[in-house]
Amino acid sequence: MKKTITLLASLTFIMGCMKDGEGIGMAESPAWHATSTYEAKVAFFEERCSIWFESGTNGMSQCIREEMANSQERADIKMARHKSNSHAEKRISSPTTYRSVGNTIRSSDGTSCRRVGTSTRCSDGTSYRPVGNTIRSSDGTSYRRVGNTIRSSDGTSWRRVGNTIRSSDGTSCRKVGRTLRCY
Repeated sequence: MKKTITLLASLTFIMGCMKDGEGIGMAESPAWHATSTYEAKVAFFEERCSIWFESGTNGMSQCIREEMANSQERADIKMARHKSNSHAEKRISSPTTYRSVGNTIRSSDGTSCRRVGTSTRCSDGTSYRPVGNTIRSSDGTSYRRVGNTIRSSDGTSWRRVGNTIRSSDGTSCRKVGRTLRCY
C-alpha cells in the first residue's frame, strides 16, 4: 500500500512538472513517445528539420514524417530490448577499449577508424562527415554538440565530465592517456 501511494505521489509530481502535451521523459524516449501529443511531436521534429528545410514546404512535411517514424521505431526497439533484458541474467563482460595511434583509432573489438581529410572511415563500413556543428553518419544517424553534451538522432546522448563520458544508455567511458575504456 505504501509503495502504491509513493508511486502515485511521484507520478502526480512528475505530471505536474510537464508542460501541456510535451510528455514525460527525455525527448524521443519510449516514455516521451507514449505520453506526448501529436502536436508536441510535430513541433519537436519541425525544429530539427528546420536545419534543412523551410517551414511550410513539402520537404519540411516529409522530413517531419520521416523523423517521427524513425524516432518511434528506435523507441520501440529500445523498449523491446529493455523488456527482453529485464528478465535475463546480468552478465559481466570485459570493457571495450579504444586506442588512438596517429590518425587511426583501434578498438579491442577489432574495428578501427581512420581520419581521411575531414571524414572518418571505419573498418565496419560506416563513415562520418562533419557538416557545421553536426556529424552525419553513413548509417543515417546524426550527432550534434550542445555545450558539453552530444545528442544523437537515435535519442542517445553523451555528456563529458572531466575525463569520464557518461551515456544516456547507461554506459560510461573513461579516458586514460591515449586509451578510452568503456563499460
